[in-house]
Amino acid sequence: MSAGLPKPSEAGAERVIDQHDAGERPAPVSDRGLLAGIDRVVEAVALTMFVAMILSVLIQVGARFSGFSVLWTEELARILLICSSILAIAVAVRRREHIIVDYFFERFTARTRRALLTAFDVAILAFLMVWLRGALRLAALNADTVHVTVPWIAVSHVYWVEAFSIVLMMIFVASHCAGRLRNGVEQP
Repeated sequence: MSAGLPKPSEAGAERVIDQHDAGERPAPVSDRGLLAGIDRVVEAVALTMFVAMILSVLIQVGARFSGFSVLWTEELARILLICSSILAIAVAVRRREHIIVDYFFERFTARTRRALLTAFDVAILAFLMVWLRGALRLAALNADTVHVTVPWIAVSHVYWVEAFSIVLMMIFVASHCAGRLRNGVEQP
């Protein structure tokens, strides 16, 4: 420890604030109900895909050290990374664990904050609709296309996972917005 900082064990030591202590946090998201159940299932699927990706990479590394190549491992790992990441984004949106810069936001009145948050939610929903349209279009365009080394996975499957995740994000954002409007909550 630095000479000028008190030791945590000293009586009357001031509280040390680290980068994980960002002050007030939004109300915790309920761990009950249909959305919480969906959240847990999606998290489990994303985690399973992530573990499968790690195993795929380990198989590839082991095969290379053994002197032969397993072609499908790299492409499968890439597909699993994309799918697990996009599903994890939906989980983060539901749990409000995404990045929020609220430096100026805290200086507004409660009423202005609610109005801004509602406007942000509407803008996010509009963005998600555009993104969903693109994902569905790409799924349709790639319906008959397969990956080179993993032909049992169609390219459109990745876009369907993306579209599913976007729909979940839309539901979660709409749920946050409705809860905020219903309960008068001011925080993101």
